Amino acid sequence: MFVYVIDIKRDGDLQESLTTQSLSSAKHWAEFKVAEGDLVTISEGVEAIDGSIDTTEHIQSYKIDRTHLL
Repeated sequence: MFVYVIDIKRDGDLQESLTTQSLSSAKHWAEFKVAEGDLVTISEGVEAIDGSIDTTEHIQSYKIDRTHLL
């Protein structure tokens, strides 16, 4: 199954992570979880039958600043 993996890191430590089939829902979820200075990373991946996820491609990364929080 094709999935998106979104990670939110603060000071290099993973704070939140979500795996979903919808890119728009992943971005919407991240909007409510971030704080200024956080790094958001979105990747595409494939979920195996056993539930493991193999990320295949990096889609986007961005750092949250004040303009994102307005």
